[in-house]
Amino acid sequence: MARALSTLTWPWLLVLVVPVAIGILLGLNGLWRFTDWFEFFQQPGLFKSIGYSLLVAIVAPLLALYSALLISASAQHTGAWRRTRQWLAPLLSMPHVAFAIGLLFLLSPSGWLVRLLQELFSLFPQPPTNWWPQEKSLGLMILVLVLKEIPFLLFMIAASAQQFPQQQWQRLAATMGYGSYVSWWKIMRPLLVRRLKLPFFAVVVYSLAVVDIAALVGPNTPAPLAVEVVNWQRSFVPVDQSFAAFGSFILLVAAAFMYALVHWHEGWVLKGARQQWWFMRRPWGVLAIGLGRLWQPLAVVLVIGSLAVLISWSLAFGWYYPDLSPDSWQVSLWVQEWPFLQQPLFHSLSLALITAVAALSLSVLLLEHQRKRNQHWPDWIVLLPLLVPQVSLVLGWVSLQSMLGITPKVWSSYLAVIIGHIIFALPYSYLVLASHYRSFNQRYMSIAATLGYSRWQAWWQIQWPLLRAPLLFSGAMAFAVSIAQYVPTLLLGNGRITTLTTETVALASGGDRALIALYSLLQALLPLLIFTAVLFTGRTAGRTAGRKAGQTQGVNSDAGN
Repeated sequence: MARALSTLTWPWLLVLVVPVAIGILLGLNGLWRFTDWFEFFQQPGLFKSIGYSLLVAIVAPLLALYSALLISASAQHTGAWRRTRQWLAPLLSMPHVAFAIGLLFLLSPSGWLVRLLQELFSLFPQPPTNWWPQEKSLGLMILVLVLKEIPFLLFMIAASAQQFPQQQWQRLAATMGYGSYVSWWKIMRPLLVRRLKLPFFAVVVYSLAVVDIAALVGPNTPAPLAVEVVNWQRSFVPVDQSFAAFGSFILLVAAAFMYALVHWHEGWVLKGARQQWWFMRRPWGVLAIGLGRLWQPLAVVLVIGSLAVLISWSLAFGWYYPDLSPDSWQVSLWVQEWPFLQQPLFHSLSLALITAVAALSLSVLLLEHQRKRNQHWPDWIVLLPLLVPQVSLVLGWVSLQSMLGITPKVWSSYLAVIIGHIIFALPYSYLVLASHYRSFNQRYMSIAATLGYSRWQAWWQIQWPLLRAPLLFSGAMAFAVSIAQYVPTLLLGNGRITTLTTETVALASGGDRALIALYSLLQALLPLLIFTAVLFTGRTAGRTAGRKAGQTQGVNSDAGN
């Protein structure tokens, strides 16, 4: 770790490491109040709350990881794998909050699925009491997290798998009598588990400290620990501020414990790789492969179904159980809410656009800095904000605001939220761009230099067109991450910066499904539109880039002749 940090120049140390260090250290302010610890541990449901957080942090990431591995094993080198990768963008673009609300309206005891079963088979004249998943339950929370983290892990698997000669290894395994699925499970799975250690740990930390999903669909008697920490932080009772610091410390300790488990899991996979391939034998292998191949249509149905149910509820008037459709369709809610929607919509768009431009620019500068110095920094340096519970970091930054005496005004709150969004969006933007940027053929830039181009002129004329698709996708990812931010917006904004995400979570505590659907739908549409535009632009980028690169090579060849 010290050797890796020694490669950083002070500006990058300031950007990448110092904010995380400040967040951790200042977030622990107040731990010295030992008398409050006794009262803290007497809080009703505290240990159950901690247990909920630990259970979710273990179960959801493991289910997501092995689901992603099964999908990859069953779809590699097939048209299904190419289609799966094409669907990753819209799946990644949908914010967790909007997806959770859509899934809740789709699968809850009074949701569309139960209504459809009642319409077809008259099974549920009343909403079932023993239906799974129940609203506000641990099962629904785990389901939402698993379904939303699978696309991220698939994306990381796709990026990592390209660095290995898979086909060559599998042909060699075939000569030894192993089928394609068994050989993939024996050879690729251990390598990918090692490569995915940090992204997987980021998923674990997110599941441990997630607040918005837990508040929307998780249990509330008691709630998971991260939700309780935010509630204590927002309380006006002085002792609750100490409770928030204590809860933040417990989350940090839990994250360290989870890292030990992730490290143990990696060793278990690597040591037992030869014995664990029985999972791909019949009948388990057939079942696993079948489930892997079903994921793509299932994911498409869930995303489209979630969007459809959000659209339907936002336009519905008089929709009662067990009716499959409302009494009538109206746009009156959209018209009535438009004056109240303008400010959250403006804040969401402006924050996301600024964050996307800043995160993309920092990613490019960071990769250019490494290229210039011929360095390859370890991923954990950039991933640091994702490897620490978000609530703990944000509480530290809130303490910094108080220490600096920053008066909570709109402009200062807005600036603090922007900085928070950039810190959490940069790792995702960097991960998306890094492999493409490093694999770029620098010979093009050398040729441009011989023709008199400066480094940045060549970047704009050659590298930008050739890398336009991953660059735009990197910016779109940062845009989507900013749209989804809840805790930084809520706490750093001091309640003065309202976005679609903060409003959706606030409205979810009420019972107006139409209003909740309207805000959730707008939150989902913003990144979806951006990703659609990026995908459309990416299709034409390669043609223009190819022509420019060909012209550059042609000119250089003529000059050589």
